[in-house]
Amino acid sequence: MNCTTAHEMWSKLHSVYDLKSEESLALVQKQFFEFKWSHDGGIAHHISSLEQLANKMDKLGGKIPKSMLITRILSTLPTKFNFFHSAWDSTEQSKRTLENLTTRLLTEELRFGSQENVEDESKVALVSGKFAGKKNRFGKSSSADSVTRCSLCRKNNHTFKDWTENWTKRH
Repeated sequence: MNCTTAHEMWSKLHSVYDLKSEESLALVQKQFFEFKWSHDGGIAHHISSLEQLANKMDKLGGKIPKSMLITRILSTLPTKFNFFHSAWDSTEQSKRTLENLTTRLLTEELRFGSQENVEDESKVALVSGKFAGKKNRFGKSSSADSVTRCSLCRKNNHTFKDWTENWTKRH
């Protein structure tokens, strides 16, 4: 509003919104070094977010080496990836690339997902098998004809699985 010429306006806009200012670089560097794992996304989201910050720094004149980006990715992984650091350290130096790191981390994430599914199925099997073969208070074995009892709420005529399915539908 205070500028009288187009040149003054351009200069003012340039000084306010200049992407190459040191303040902008400092802010992006701060974001990069304070970056933490977010539970909202997976490995791909995590790596992509850090790469975006590295690209912003590069555009602002603060280029960082790929090795620093790789180190930052590794240092911000959740604890379930702690074993991965040893595996990565044992990798040949020539194969320690960002692409290789991304591929290996995505593979590990898939393995975690399949292991969690197996563990969940095992937990259901343990809960449902907990009362299998037990005798009731009259000395009779449990069978399909007998009254079923929920292992969670201890009420009759439904099972833990029924209870969780109904709860999931309601919520």
